[in-house]
Amino acid sequence: MELEAKGKPEVGISNRYVLLIDVSGSMDSISEGQSLRLLDRMKKFATLFIDNASDTAWIGIVTFSCTAKIKMELKQMTAEGKELAKEVVQNINTESRTNLSEGLFLALQVIQ
Repeated sequence: MELEAKGKPEVGISNRYVLLIDVSGSMDSISEGQSLRLLDRMKKFATLFIDNASDTAWIGIVTFSCTAKIKMELKQMTAEGKELAKEVVQNINTESRTNLSEGLFLALQVIQ
């Protein structure tokens, strides 16, 4: 997916992102016609996002299943930050049920 922002960026607004990743048991499933689990596909997407982030961007990582967890606070995407973020993503595993609202609220706390 590609998104394009129109207009000029506002001064003082930083590039802050939180990757909110579902790690509920359903992420172990494989969609019809696919060869990878949903979680593995999400890891590929997250890694691509991290690789393409500018060095002025800040990224945090939050996972959620029955509870939400901060896997990585906001980090600037320098070369070291990108390596750390990709390591965090690769070490994510599925857990149990889904509690999306807790994940969303925790992601909002991280980005603030």
